[in-house]
Amino acid sequence: MPKIPKVSPGDWITIGEQGLMKAVAVHDLSETPSLDAEFIYCIYLDGKGRALYGELEWKQNCWGFSGRPGDYADNIEEFAKYINMLKEGS
Repeated sequence: MPKIPKVSPGDWITIGEQGLMKAVAVHDLSETPSLDAEFIYCIYLDGKGRALYGELEWKQNCWGFSGRPGDYADNIEEFAKYINMLKEGS
């Protein structure tokens, strides 16, 4: 089984086994942020181009959604630079 990759805020990651969805890793908004774990947080765009903030988990060989739907990220000031990165790079 592939080792869980280290991820830092601002790193580009792909979601799913096919890697078709791109996302930008972000810090956790909780009191104890950690991106060196089997769960990470990211910003991704939905089908309408809206930025969402969601949790991913390592699923044997790729990042996948943890099951909880994402929250809108456009109004979270801390994520503005990551949203810009995502929109410019998509």
